[in-house]
Amino acid sequence: MTFYILSALTFVWFCFMTYLSHEDGIHTSVTSHNAAQTVTNVNEHIRITEKNTNAIDTFLRHWAHPTVFFVLTLLLLSTLKTRNYKALPAIIFLFVWSFLDEYSKQLITGRHYSFDDVKFNMAGVVAGIAVFYAAVFILNRGNKNERSQTESS
Repeated sequence: MTFYILSALTFVWFCFMTYLSHEDGIHTSVTSHNAAQTVTNVNEHIRITEKNTNAIDTFLRHWAHPTVFFVLTLLLLSTLKTRNYKALPAIIFLFVWSFLDEYSKQLITGRHYSFDDVKFNMAGVVAGIAVFYAAVFILNRGNKNERSQTESS
């Protein structure tokens, strides 16, 4: 059951991030500007100015790339782990998609290809791989300690 739930979450996340990534230039600007406006409205300590909103907008746009790929990587690797499937093909797919996702933006009105964004996407994949395997290592280590304590009793 876990496999199917994680598969569905992975698919929904992939569709969501691809949708956001392939909005035209006007819609993607409106989406990120509205998110920045929400952040400035939520935090009462930020003096709301156009400059603050633009700075937050830029911050959100840059961090969106590694964040969405980080989450996709964690979801995909977790899904595969439930069935003990090999992760290498998925990791290759993630790196290829991090390039193709950005490259395909040239076909969308008001969007452009940015190698910097490809690097941000790939950074999210690398971070996701690192966190995933660190978590697996820590969880496996904990399971080994529990088993050794049970066997010694």
